[in-house]
Amino acid sequence: LGVCSPVLPSGCAVWANAGAIDGSWSYAMGSRDGARMVAQNVNADWVGLDRFVDVLDVAFGRSR
Repeated sequence: LGVCSPVLPSGCAVWANAGAIDGSWSYAMGSRDGARMVAQNVNADWVGLDRFVDVLDVAFGRSR
């Protein structure tokens, strides 16, 4: 299924699925208990992917 559990810079682990196709990256990530979910898409080839980490760190890490 491609499910993984990355650890964010804040130290928070999330459950995730991600994928890419020419010009588009998509991620869906959530907390283990399912209380918080984030889905993102970037239309770019390897540019702007650092924004994924910024959004995820705020959603699951820094603000908690």
